[in-house]
Amino acid sequence: MSSPQMQLATPHFLLGHLPYFNSDPLGFLSECGASGRDVMTLRMAHKTLFLLREPEDVARVLVTEHHQFIKPAWLRTASISRLLGDGIVTSEGEIWRGQHNAYLPAFEVSRMPEYGDIISSLTAETMESWTSGAAIDVQMEMTQLTLKVIGRLLFSSLTPKSDWPEEIACDLNILLVHFSSRYRVYGMAPFPPSLAEMRAAKSLNASICRLICHYRETRPDPSSNTDKGTQPLLPMMPGYSLSDTGVRNTSFLSDQVKTIVAAGSESSSVAVSWALILLAQHPEISCKLFAELDTVLGARAPNLADLFYLPFTRAVVNETVRLFPPLWMTGREAIHACVIGNTKIPAGGQIMTSQWLIHRLPGYFPNPDAFRPERWLNMDPRDIPKGAYFPFGAGPRVCMGKNFALMETSLILASICRKYRPELASQDPIVPWATVTLRPPLGVKLILHAR
Repeated sequence: MSSPQMQLATPHFLLGHLPYFNSDPLGFLSECGASGRDVMTLRMAHKTLFLLREPEDVARVLVTEHHQFIKPAWLRTASISRLLGDGIVTSEGEIWRGQHNAYLPAFEVSRMPEYGDIISSLTAETMESWTSGAAIDVQMEMTQLTLKVIGRLLFSSLTPKSDWPEEIACDLNILLVHFSSRYRVYGMAPFPPSLAEMRAAKSLNASICRLICHYRETRPDPSSNTDKGTQPLLPMMPGYSLSDTGVRNTSFLSDQVKTIVAAGSESSSVAVSWALILLAQHPEISCKLFAELDTVLGARAPNLADLFYLPFTRAVVNETVRLFPPLWMTGREAIHACVIGNTKIPAGGQIMTSQWLIHRLPGYFPNPDAFRPERWLNMDPRDIPKGAYFPFGAGPRVCMGKNFALMETSLILASICRKYRPELASQDPIVPWATVTLRPPLGVKLILHAR
């Protein structure tokens, strides 16, 4: 016998489901998941959205019939452009394909060992400023660390001697706060950007342009280095030229770099932050992780090859991004009218898919709300049915940096937990913040005790 289904609150006569989504997006999605498996029609003020609640439907839209759908309207807004630029995340068709192909060499398997060494080195450098028993703002610290990693990959060591990671991290925080307020209403109320938002967007753009200009001014002669493995990524990017060739080209390149900087740093920083928080909340799991790290690594820093011998570390990461996926909700727009399940979707219909909802289906993940890394020790993410586990998206539009992000998260986590035991500085409830990504709330602090 199936369990009884939860009934959602009656939609508001004018705003529909929007007030409930506004007040608690994740709680609302959880209630939607508990109320059935069929496609759910939601009314958000004057717009209709279709929420997928069955992994098979998710797989159909994102994977098997992906060519029938494009990115949704809520990703093509001014707020997103201020945050991510007009890059590979939001582009479509031939423009997206060209950008995708241009980025492919950056993620070649041959580059990963070098990337791993960079990640471990910069993590060790970051930890040199930490003191045992002192508190850190975990999200801000991890954001600055992953920004340094992205900066090293894009520009090699040719970055200005300044606090650019801190400046960009602060700008991203401001833009995420303001994007969150718009995202909750799906752009239904096109509020003009605030002064703080415009200042942050201007500052972020200026920081990106300074990094690009500094690289152009200080780059070495390409003919002096034939080792492709050590080449920075900036010259490989669409729109790059050896000199500033005009406003249009500069703006185009700046958008590409902004996308990589923002998206490339955010996913890993969020995942590491949540992993450290979860370990602090579950000391018995921390002990298992410490034992594995001590056995495999001893007193040395981890590298990419070590990850094969760190199955519990990888399990902690897989479980973290199941519970708190960097992408908590994605979506598509139907190009043509179609039928999903028993629901007719019109051409232009806005389709919602939620990792937060799907990752908590008990049929695929028993005791789904519990932090249980051991569930992954005998389970390969690739063996899970398509559409049931997709923390970085799925199909051709899956995050290009997915494998890099998993490697980066694992190496940073292993590096930190090899030396420190995390403890929450406060026992206040930690409520996830649903903005572009699923972040911890602003200002969560961890005390790191030397092991």
